[in-house]
Amino acid sequence: MRDHALLVCARTRVTRPCLNGETAFEHIHTCMHLLYSCGKTSLAYLILGLVSKHGGVSCVKLSAVYAGVADLKQVVKTATNNRVMFGKRTVLFLDEIHRFNKSQQDALLPYLEDGVVTLIGATTENPNFELNSALLSRVHVLKLTLLSLEDLETILVRAETIIGKKLPTSQLGRALMLH
Repeated sequence: MRDHALLVCARTRVTRPCLNGETAFEHIHTCMHLLYSCGKTSLAYLILGLVSKHGGVSCVKLSAVYAGVADLKQVVKTATNNRVMFGKRTVLFLDEIHRFNKSQQDALLPYLEDGVVTLIGATTENPNFELNSALLSRVHVLKLTLLSLEDLETILVRAETIIGKKLPTSQLGRALMLH
């Protein structure tokens, strides 16, 4: 059932390669930019779940609020071992990446350039102002937008199609979900 849930909401240009069995996404450094509480972390977890299904990828989650260079070095050590011993790539999700200062951001650079880790960052701040230019030049910035009411209706209809019945909600409940 979980796979069906992923298919319901994951038909985007970001996740489509993962759904189609392609692993190219794990090679693209990405920074997602959107307002607070709009789904960046959920989308990143969705992508990590899809990418990790391929078996040759290890996923690591860190929060820049709590993590530092020492944590990054530990991730890199594990990623290097996984790559050498098992041929596994590592995707690092760094939530609140804008909270890393410039020197912490610089510490990421050699590992991105060498392909030791692939970065997925999430930020509520404008990456053009909060990421240093060296890091910014190595990531693909995705400015996410809020789902429209039509998008939400499409997701509900898609979910109902997959499960083969209407969702157990009243008209009022459905209206509240969409508004």
